[in-house]
Amino acid sequence: MKKPLAIIAAICLLIVQIPMGLAQPISTKDAAKNALTLSTQYYKTLKTLPTWWDFMAVQGLTGVGFHMPKDNSTSIAGKQAIEALMLLAGGENPYVGTPDSKGDRITSLLAQRGQNGSFGTVSVQALALLALEGVGIRDAAAQQSLLSQQKADGGFAFVGDVGDVDATAFAILGMVASGVTVDSSALQSAKHFLDMSRVDGGFIPAWDTEKQPNPCSAAMALSAYMAMGATAEADLVAAHLLQFQRADGMFVYALKDTDGDPYTTAQATMALGDYVSGQCRLTNLALLSHTVSDRAQIGTWALGYVQTALQSKAMTLDANQAFCPKATVTVGEFATTLKAAYDPSNAFDATPLDWMLKKDLVKGHVIEATRAITRQEVAYALSRLYQLSESKLRPTDAKSASAEYLPHIGAVMAEGLMVGSRNEFRPTQTLNRQEMAKLAAIILGK
Repeated sequence: MKKPLAIIAAICLLIVQIPMGLAQPISTKDAAKNALTLSTQYYKTLKTLPTWWDFMAVQGLTGVGFHMPKDNSTSIAGKQAIEALMLLAGGENPYVGTPDSKGDRITSLLAQRGQNGSFGTVSVQALALLALEGVGIRDAAAQQSLLSQQKADGGFAFVGDVGDVDATAFAILGMVASGVTVDSSALQSAKHFLDMSRVDGGFIPAWDTEKQPNPCSAAMALSAYMAMGATAEADLVAAHLLQFQRADGMFVYALKDTDGDPYTTAQATMALGDYVSGQCRLTNLALLSHTVSDRAQIGTWALGYVQTALQSKAMTLDANQAFCPKATVTVGEFATTLKAAYDPSNAFDATPLDWMLKKDLVKGHVIEATRAITRQEVAYALSRLYQLSESKLRPTDAKSASAEYLPHIGAVMAEGLMVGSRNEFRPTQTLNRQEMAKLAAIILGK
């Protein structure tokens, strides 16, 4: 028996001696996805949301839903702008509000506008521009009022003549949303200020006498970089920001702290959501309003996906420039979008429906193009398309699925292509267009 034991010992020694460097490090993007999963668990423990940042943050989290919180801004213009943005994010009309709200936020916001287009401080000015652009109002004077506050160092400040990271990030969001081009001198100077303010991926606010990296400033800068499409810089900032998260999903305000900070958690979660989706959700609220007539009906969680699907031409608008996010997807529409996303170069010379048949992505030999497609049929098509291994993973509502589809549902859930909500897959329910946009964006990125 000694010889086998010696062999086992030798094998164990070899395993221990394998260089740690051979292990594949997790990417910053995957680490950010894991961080959002932790944030989701944190938000599921809350009954109400503390701030508007939280409301914007949870729009991108699966299985988390809250009513709009009250905003306690001291500035009337800031309050109206923030509440308008929350209504837009929740798919509500900010001109009307919700049944339990005080109504028209846009008219109230415009009532606070000065003759020169000023709404207040840099942050309030940026928020006002975001809200107005979100409903399709382009205010050149308000944009100029923001631009006039840029300092000699390229940054923007809440007070004084020295640029501040947070104020500059706010200004970048307002500029991008209001149509200032990324290659303009104003935006490039603001970006240069952020670049020069970065210390090991993090940021130290001008007012901080302790000179410690501030996660809230990093979160603001991360969203600003995403709004400008500066992905390389965003990678560095995201990696830095992830250091502040605890195991319970909350983020600390300082690395030396042990207790999580709700405000920091909200800002960090929102920024990391922007980073993972590849789109800044605040500027997306504005940008889509000028191209999509029914932008207000698109859920915030889907805005980035819709923009990606439209830009890639995997999906299109109707004759009225409407996306129709809640409209049911037919088998024919699914085939068209799936092929456009999977094969954008049209390497497979076949109609979308013929392509689905040749790829064996549908059961049977006849496709009813005008029939609404079900989620279990979508799971089957994706599982076959990517040749996924059948999985024993099952949703809680597995009994409502046809037995022949269950292994494929498990496969796409395990792969993360389709996850459902609260561990329910809803197999026999149909797919709507904003859900299809998410699938298209995922496929385009594979």
